[in-house]
Amino acid sequence: MSKKLVLCLAGVIVLACGSLLVYRSVAQGGSSKHGGSKHGGSKHGGSKHGETLTAEEQAAKVAERRKAVKARLKSKMAAVATGVDLSQEGERSAMGFAGWFRDQRVFPGEKYPEGAMQNALAHTASQNLQRPLRPDELVTTAGLPRGGAGGNLEWIFLGPTTIPDGQTDTGAGPVLSPVSGRTQAVVVDPTNPNIAYAGGAQGGVWKTINALSDVQNWTPLTDQEASLATGSIAIDPVDPKILYVGTGEAAGSCDSYYGQGVLRTLDGGATWELLGQTDFQFQSISKVLVDPGSAGTADSTTVFASVRLGIFSSGTSACSTAPGSVTGGVYRSQDSGQTWTLLNLPPALASNQQIHDMAIDPTNANVLYVAVRGFGDQNSAGIWKSNNALAVSPVFTKIDVGYIQTTTATPSDPQTRRTRIALCEGTPSTIYTAVEALGSTLWGVYKTTDAGASWAHVDGGDNGTGDITTGTTALTRLTGPSFTAAMVGQRIVFENRVSRTVATVTDGDNLVLNAPVNETFSGGTWSVGRYPNFCDGQCFYDIMAGCDPADPNTVYVGGNPNAFANDLSGLGGNRDAWRSDDGGDTWTGISQGDGVSGGLHTDVHSIAFDTSVDPTRVYIGSDGGVWRTEDQGASWTSMNTNLGITQFQGVGLHPSDPTIVIGGTQDNGTNIRRTDLEVPNAFFHTDFGDGGQAIIDQADPTRMFHTYFNQTGNFQGPAKSTNSGIDGPGGWTFTGGYFGFGAYYYNGFTPGEPVLFYAPLAQFEGTNPNVIYFGTDKVYRSLDPQAPLGATSWTPVSPAIGAGGEAVSWIEAFPEAIGGNEVIYAGGAAGSLMAAADVNDATSGCPAACTSTWVSIADAAVTPTRFVTDIEVSRADATGNTVYVTFSGFDVTTPATPGHVFMTTNGLDATPTWVNITGNLPDIPTNAIAVDHTTMPATLYVGNDIGVFLSTDGGASWTYENDGHPVVSVFGLDRNPLTGHIVSSTHGRGMFEVLSTGTQLIFRDGFETGDTTVWSNTTP
Repeated sequence: MSKKLVLCLAGVIVLACGSLLVYRSVAQGGSSKHGGSKHGGSKHGGSKHGETLTAEEQAAKVAERRKAVKARLKSKMAAVATGVDLSQEGERSAMGFAGWFRDQRVFPGEKYPEGAMQNALAHTASQNLQRPLRPDELVTTAGLPRGGAGGNLEWIFLGPTTIPDGQTDTGAGPVLSPVSGRTQAVVVDPTNPNIAYAGGAQGGVWKTINALSDVQNWTPLTDQEASLATGSIAIDPVDPKILYVGTGEAAGSCDSYYGQGVLRTLDGGATWELLGQTDFQFQSISKVLVDPGSAGTADSTTVFASVRLGIFSSGTSACSTAPGSVTGGVYRSQDSGQTWTLLNLPPALASNQQIHDMAIDPTNANVLYVAVRGFGDQNSAGIWKSNNALAVSPVFTKIDVGYIQTTTATPSDPQTRRTRIALCEGTPSTIYTAVEALGSTLWGVYKTTDAGASWAHVDGGDNGTGDITTGTTALTRLTGPSFTAAMVGQRIVFENRVSRTVATVTDGDNLVLNAPVNETFSGGTWSVGRYPNFCDGQCFYDIMAGCDPADPNTVYVGGNPNAFANDLSGLGGNRDAWRSDDGGDTWTGISQGDGVSGGLHTDVHSIAFDTSVDPTRVYIGSDGGVWRTEDQGASWTSMNTNLGITQFQGVGLHPSDPTIVIGGTQDNGTNIRRTDLEVPNAFFHTDFGDGGQAIIDQADPTRMFHTYFNQTGNFQGPAKSTNSGIDGPGGWTFTGGYFGFGAYYYNGFTPGEPVLFYAPLAQFEGTNPNVIYFGTDKVYRSLDPQAPLGATSWTPVSPAIGAGGEAVSWIEAFPEAIGGNEVIYAGGAAGSLMAAADVNDATSGCPAACTSTWVSIADAAVTPTRFVTDIEVSRADATGNTVYVTFSGFDVTTPATPGHVFMTTNGLDATPTWVNITGNLPDIPTNAIAVDHTTMPATLYVGNDIGVFLSTDGGASWTYENDGHPVVSVFGLDRNPLTGHIVSSTHGRGMFEVLSTGTQLIFRDGFETGDTTVWSNTTP
């Protein structure tokens, strides 16, 4: 979620969500309204007033238009790549990220089965951990040891350890910082400033013992624990070797995995215990707090844990899940986390709350502050305080004198949502809060200096009284300081109940709001905030607030700006991190750095303080990893040296060089592992954006493709590089289609077709260069995709894959032509399966009259109507009939057709025979399959939401291959047919590699003649 790809054509506004981008056109309406006859065709002839132009003049106009479009596109790309512009990110759309990430896991149901991940891990522990070695596996391959204890494969971490030149703010200079991945928690050892811990979104807990060095060495601590999703880390202030980790990411992103409980270590992370699994197994823990007064023990310390969202999920939070449908709230343990009790907060809704944050008075643990999300019952929204939090039955009271007024009878306008609390530990009576509004804008920032007895909007004295009428936007000042131009763009609050933005200032007594108010304020109070709009557009996801423990007047906020500013002062413009040194009266943007050390990655989530030095040392965690500042943000040190927590969406392999891999990532662009560009295990940042699917041309590996995101009616298709991506961000040519501006930009695509956020991208290896395929609700084909400027690169070669707007979710081609034709298989988001054996250059006329013949090959009695995640066509079957398919979701949603892995040996028949080869796999969303065709039977690898499983008996039985591979979701799994390397692409722990079992026997049939296409298990 940051400075991702921005493709700007005549008014496209870019919105993004979580790990995604969503494009919104301000010129919607189709070709006739915005790009066709009405404004660009015969009516006006392309001239200013409709006069007739000569052919030469008309050609010049067209050329000028093309040049202008290209210039805008290039400029916008460059701006994003260098950090001077940024897309605004908002809530997910129905066809957005949620539709790709979460919906594929629940479809055709509405929620995840209760205890799904816990059950899958328990099943795996009892069914999938051991297998005997086969005779051929007694041989190991030099350089890649195999066959660990119990016969498990030994995975090797490929990286990235770091991504140099990442997507960071360069407003103060050209230097880009190294990045890693989304970081939700950072803590520092209070007795040793060299020891720090970081928690990845699904990357687990990492530790460094040289935090203050120029190059940190991080170590993963929880790779084999039940959950790598991290919400909060609390370090015991008396014995800092004791840590409590609240599992489950509480960011609110649609790819925020839920957790399994609280992980505790008593030895600094060497060993761990999973506690509270019964209480927290469906939860995302937003905050863990340790009572300093009872700290330092393994059996009598009081610990608090808050639940941000309780969900029935094996992998993701339901973005639209409302409170009341699940259990949540604040829990307390008085025996160091061994047992937990749900506290009565608020009294009327004790078990139905979403708690975004908590704070504890370090001098008195009886004083506990809790931020309750506003949703539904507005009586519960706001800050609640207990003065007896250690009592048997603590009492909580809503503290809202001078605060945002949230009641069900008169709800705040807009209603409040997520709240972050910044308690000043050195002066615990001073507290700041940052509050999200419905719509994911910033509602406001508030402050108390008397422990919540009274609050005030942080306005620096810009307050008074005035008149405004229901349904209007004009405010007339009665009392208070005169309105000034500096107020434009700032939040303005009425009676602590209505929040708007100042649109314009007419004069000292009159201003105009961005939207009408819904009630009349006659002599009502107004207050204009002094703070920046630091998270507008996605405060639901990244909103940070922190107070310097040594100085209650020094406060930090962070999030995601609408756009990066060009100014070098740091005093104005749009930044994703800010600091105030006077309690909120004035602010300095600090995310841009000094131009030498580089700036921060946007999407700030967490902050930590080290008061062992003056000024206080500050740590920031964001979508790009961890940064440290010694000078309050004037300069930054990137700590993303070997923090392997990158979230990949898929993987593409080089045809002959196993050291080269490519993949798109959440908010960190598309990246390549290539030894001549970056020293392994660093990855080269080849393109910006939220990276999606990526492939390398298997005939010409200098030719590469990747997607950013796709949205119906706006933008779809891949970008292309013809020089192995070595030019870096901005060097890729977008070769898809834009909509809303006329057919000139369609590039062969049809507006309005359903398309997945991360749409499938595939290739046919039998041509040089490879034919490229892309999926909407149809399969599109291109010999050589070009930029969408009058080009027609893409041709639909299939009808719609299913009924009711089902999108294509996977495309796979047999690697060689059969009878001069391409054999293509496609799967859909609702379980459709189709195949065609006669696709070629002449294919055209789709969807009305396809010259290729597509047949539905799903079997309603066997294959489930769930999301198709991967298709693999066996290279060992020259007919192209042997096919493997994987499905997401859960058996409970399709009880008559259970299973996640299926196979057929007559896939091109009118009615193929499918066999369920799920065997003893756990019932968990299965995302990818790779097949080693050199063994008999073929060796099968599948990646699911807890790791990689292997079958050597055709799917009758499976083993969990976690030797060196973390317990993490695998989104991409592919095998290089020449070298035999398997690469696992994970959504939180980077990429891993292993040599597949068959290729240790290097003999190939026909090897002496150079035919490397046919493999054998026996020596020729």
